[in-house]
Amino acid sequence: MIKLGSLKGCYDSVLGNIEDNYYKIRELDSKDIADIIAEENKNNDFLDNEVLSDIKSKLSVDKNNFRPPTKEYNGYLIKYKRKEDSLGKVLFSNKGKDEIYLMLEISENKNDFIELIDFDEIYSSGECVIGEYRYIDNEFIYTVDQENNEIYKLVIYKDNKIEVIEDSVDGYFIINKNNIVYIKKIGYTGKQVYAYNLISREKSLLYTLRDDEKTLALEEYMGSDIFNIFEDGHSSRIDNLFKILPNNSLELIYSVLSDDKNINYITSRENKFYLSNQRGEECSIYNLTFFENTLILDSTPLLSVNEEVIDYLVSNKYYILNLRSGSSTKIVIYNRDNELLYELNKKGYDYNIISFSDEFARLEYESEGWLDSRKRLYLSLLNYEVRIGYKYQKNDLYSPGDYHSLEVSVRDGSKVEVTYLKSRNSTKRAVIYFYGAYGESITPEYSMKVNYLLNNGIDYIILHVRGGGENGKSWHNAGRLDKKKNTFYDAVDCIRYLKNEEIVNKIVLEGDSAGAASVATVLNLDPKISSGALLAVPFLDVFATMNDPELPLTIGEYSEWGDPNNREAAEYIKSWSPIDNIIETNYPPLFITVGINDPRVGFWEGIKYGYKIREKAKSMVNIHIIPDGGHNGSSINDLDLFHKAVELLWVTKKLES
Repeated sequence: MIKLGSLKGCYDSVLGNIEDNYYKIRELDSKDIADIIAEENKNNDFLDNEVLSDIKSKLSVDKNNFRPPTKEYNGYLIKYKRKEDSLGKVLFSNKGKDEIYLMLEISENKNDFIELIDFDEIYSSGECVIGEYRYIDNEFIYTVDQENNEIYKLVIYKDNKIEVIEDSVDGYFIINKNNIVYIKKIGYTGKQVYAYNLISREKSLLYTLRDDEKTLALEEYMGSDIFNIFEDGHSSRIDNLFKILPNNSLELIYSVLSDDKNINYITSRENKFYLSNQRGEECSIYNLTFFENTLILDSTPLLSVNEEVIDYLVSNKYYILNLRSGSSTKIVIYNRDNELLYELNKKGYDYNIISFSDEFARLEYESEGWLDSRKRLYLSLLNYEVRIGYKYQKNDLYSPGDYHSLEVSVRDGSKVEVTYLKSRNSTKRAVIYFYGAYGESITPEYSMKVNYLLNNGIDYIILHVRGGGENGKSWHNAGRLDKKKNTFYDAVDCIRYLKNEEIVNKIVLEGDSAGAASVATVLNLDPKISSGALLAVPFLDVFATMNDPELPLTIGEYSEWGDPNNREAAEYIKSWSPIDNIIETNYPPLFITVGINDPRVGFWEGIKYGYKIREKAKSMVNIHIIPDGGHNGSSINDLDLFHKAVELLWVTKKLES
């Protein structure tokens, strides 16, 4: 058994040398971790195997229901070719070899299906995460993560043989002419772009990133040999459009910088390129014209709207825009004379543009609501009729709740949107979730977890606090760096409002990753505000982490949390960093989950926080350690369901009347 006194250490900062009673948790070996797991399991007296089994069964979707394949987990892979797609595409199940789902619209011709691949045969453990995949000339190309740490191998599978092209790559790659273009990782971040030629079987270095605060990403444009290598950071982004020349060098076609006040997004259709430029609330879409192997931005916009554009598509006759509408999204359609023709706008729904056919004047899109499962739909612009292409579930599950949205005025006069999913058997018990970081918008998403809670009389509430992106870039800026505390004040004020208005009377707070930092800070501000808190893969040791440039994400996070090498910024971070501001009083019960293989948030942060809460606040803490866990849980379906069921069981126990 580990002696807590042996975990003491220290680290340097601009504020001086910081002593830390639990610093050396990060250095523990697998035997030490096993001892901690055994010790923490003694606190699991709330577990009831019969109830757990029931929760698991409700979380998993009935295998008779139809769901789309996803790219995230292992299982059977079905390869097929389509006449209009010479590259071919690949579909596979979402975790587990017994689940095979086919997209209904693919083809009625069984000869289109080539073969079945069982990854349990390729990787005997079956514990692998599949990233991108393509099928070209009888070669199956894919990326695989066998450690659940988001570091992939690039692999070619042919004739039952595996050829590893590169270790330590990003999960996404593109095909450009005869090249596999991929990003090689240095540590956790993408720093170099390579091309592997499928004919010569040689690889070439194409591009190297020299900015430590950014990471590389790729984007391809269908029907074009131009692709995008963009340098992405929290405060700025550079899009670089290239072609690969015969000598395996790059030819720059166009480059554009985006920052907080000037956000650009490039798209393409039929080898025509367009750029959207978002300045504050106004967004304009421009044509990019080819001139002597470069692209030139036209001076006059094609279309301007006073809203945030998430995505857009330009066809021969129409402009189709996906717009932000608070926590929801909407699709609007204009003709080329800039006349508004149609709008898909239902609060509590998220819409995504898939494709558009000029020939049939038909828009293909997806729709998903908080209480309505995702569907693929088609809108005819000839008669504005909508038909369902297919549902992601064979039969819509009963949604035992109702959607509401309200605004709360917080202490500085800002108005914060609150999504309120009320159980039809509501007893005013609720789980309250918030995030508030990186400009991420919490948009409508159908969830079996939420369904389970609503079925048990528990409401589910989302606070769209500052630091997120629900109201554009200004909403993000108002909750980061030296304005980060707005995120926490928003949450406190919204929760107190919900209590004062008797919308809720007993709550458990929920936060994951950076959202867990928000939840833990709210508890430091008001430890009596809730009856419990669920902290998943939590970012809690903010000050220490930001002072460790050896960790993979630290330097790139300066633009979100602040540069601790600056004394003023360091003092501000330390003034709210959750683990540094625990007070000696009773905290509500806490349930903390950590993944040993998590590459984004060190497993030691949650364990360290739990130990410190026990030490200073004398509160009940459950630390749930997932041995194979990454940032998104376990890579094994049954274990992933088990861990999610354990969390839900704990939550429902804390909310029992």
